[in-house]
Amino acid sequence: MSTDTTELYKITLDQVEKVVDINTTSFALDPYLNYMFYEITDPETRMMFIRNMQAAFINQTIHFNESYSLSDQLQSVMLMIPPENPWPEDLWDVFTESQKTLLLERNLTTTYERFMKLEEFFSERFCQYDGISGYYLLVLSTNINYRKQGLASKLLNQVFAKLDREQKKCYIECTDASNIPFYKKHGFEIIGHESLPLVGDVPLDKVPQITFLSRPPQSIKPDLK
Repeated sequence: MSTDTTELYKITLDQVEKVVDINTTSFALDPYLNYMFYEITDPETRMMFIRNMQAAFINQTIHFNESYSLSDQLQSVMLMIPPENPWPEDLWDVFTESQKTLLLERNLTTTYERFMKLEEFFSERFCQYDGISGYYLLVLSTNINYRKQGLASKLLNQVFAKLDREQKKCYIECTDASNIPFYKKHGFEIIGHESLPLVGDVPLDKVPQITFLSRPPQSIKPDLK
């Protein structure tokens, strides 16, 4: 376990837009989001939908007061839902309705059907893997100008020291296979792996694989001083 004692910085509501900017850039090429909006071929329109989804996740997650960075510069950010707290369905329903309007007014019926199917899929897996009994890590991203400096690892080490003190696990859904070694290095174990449901006329090689991981809490070494 890291001996770094840097104090965590809690992200506040007035910093939401900056977090959305960081996360939208980070997830611009994410296989899951690009599958979600597969029928939207115009890059600018697709990015608008990706940004809207990131904003919805961040706006709703940040209310749980478990959003962290290493400083107010928000070079790397991490947003979680604490144990025994379900996803805020009332807020998500507002976003779902707005998505429905935006998609159907563009005749993107298949995209809307996929959106609803994937929401059902992730809700079922969250229950299957008992995500609610631990922390649910929804966002981990680093400003593109500060990557390759170990900031995400440093942030994870700090947050996991808190989770270890509480003896709580952490659950994540990894939508990019290239990130799995990073998470395993930080103590996550694979608990499930499967393809997303196929919705629409999408080539099978464009349907992402999703890996579900959980990090069990580590024992705290007694202070021998």
